[in-house]
Amino acid sequence: MAVIAVVAVVGSSMFAPPPDAESAARAVDVEEIADPDVIIAADPAGARSIGGETGQDIGATFPESQSGPGEKAEVARTLWWTWIAPRTGPVRFSTVGSEIDTAITVHAQAPSGPVVAAGTDAGDLDTAEAVADVDEGETYYVEVTSEEPEPEAGLVVLSWQPVAAAVDPGAEASRRR
Repeated sequence: MAVIAVVAVVGSSMFAPPPDAESAARAVDVEEIADPDVIIAADPAGARSIGGETGQDIGATFPESQSGPGEKAEVARTLWWTWIAPRTGPVRFSTVGSEIDTAITVHAQAPSGPVVAAGTDAGDLDTAEAVADVDEGETYYVEVTSEEPEPEAGLVVLSWQPVAAAVDPGAEASRRR
């Protein structure tokens, strides 16, 4: 099995140069902060930042130092992401494609904030989906938790996309008359 490591760097100077020399001196190289023994996003304080109306991100429930075949000494039960809604409306969060059985909880404003959506099943799969009504500019914390009594090591796929408005066939027929 191949293991893919995805690392998100927030505020990195990789995409835009720092505005001045002082900022450049404060810039941190990603190699300095990547600790192979830490599970990225295993707690809300280290939540992975995601963005855009539609996207996908992959996180591992085990640290990079334990990648490859064999038993994992450390496995996270929960992974966290933060997302700022680019527009108002319903958004579907899904873990379809994940290697483990998952549940999703979406919190508004903070990890302990109000739950705006939760789900444990995406059809007949062991993955989950939840639809949240979101407000533009609001921060949401997406919590993905293993549903296994003893969490298993694996990759978690989180995807998000706006939900298309439902079309009422009766209203459509009356407009044609």
